[in-house]
Amino acid sequence: MIIMKKSHFLLIAFMIFSLGTLGCGLAQSVVERAKANKTLAGLIADEPTPTRRKPTPRPTFTVTPTPTDTATPTPTDTPTPIPTDTPTLTLTPPPTPTPAPTDTPAATATPAPTNTVPRPTSPPRAPTATFTPAPPTATAVPNWTFKVKERGDRNWQKTTYTSIVNYVYVTDNKGTPIGGIFVVGEHSSGKFPKYKSPPSEWKSFVSSLSSDYRKTVNLKVELGPYVDGTWYVYLVDGGGTQLSDKIAWDYSSDPNNRMWDFIWWSK
Repeated sequence: MIIMKKSHFLLIAFMIFSLGTLGCGLAQSVVERAKANKTLAGLIADEPTPTRRKPTPRPTFTVTPTPTDTATPTPTDTPTPIPTDTPTLTLTPPPTPTPAPTDTPAATATPAPTNTVPRPTSPPRAPTATFTPAPPTATAVPNWTFKVKERGDRNWQKTTYTSIVNYVYVTDNKGTPIGGIFVVGEHSSGKFPKYKSPPSEWKSFVSSLSSDYRKTVNLKVELGPYVDGTWYVYLVDGGGTQLSDKIAWDYSSDPNNRMWDFIWWSK
């Protein structure tokens, strides 16, 4: 029981000691805080009291009224007065005075003409000679070896033969037959090849297509069938050299217009 009282006593003593220690700490803390406040108060007392800045007045905004459209009056047309015609004052001319009659002058004698010798005039200039170009030179006609001496009459040369026949007589200037000459034929249509006859003979014979109209010849030429167009025939020698001008024969395919032809070439 006594041990328990001693423990209790020690506990109370410890608690009192603790409270004392705590009180001393708090007292010291209060003293230090008072000193700090006193120092701070001194510093604050030494600082000058700041003056408050006057507030800057703010600008006042004034609302500007929006201009309204002012209606412009429409000009009205002012009628222009039409000028009136001003009457023109017509002045009446005064009457023209009638001139007094004048005396007619007496007739004067006409002087007799005097003989005047005309001055000689210079002779007219001779006309300037103008250059007249010479007429164009005629194209030289080839001097063919054989020329046409006679052609047949188609009024007497009708035929029913189906091929075109030419009877040809080639002679010298005395009428003697010349052999070895050929006839060449060319058709205008170009559809037929160039024709070349057999050579002429050195002796003559008589044509036989018409009993009423006969000719002495030395070559018979058959050009081909009757077609519309023109055959051009001429003489050549054995080397193909042209010896005469071309003769044109027109033929028709109409059976009623068939005919044979005759030509005599002579040197």
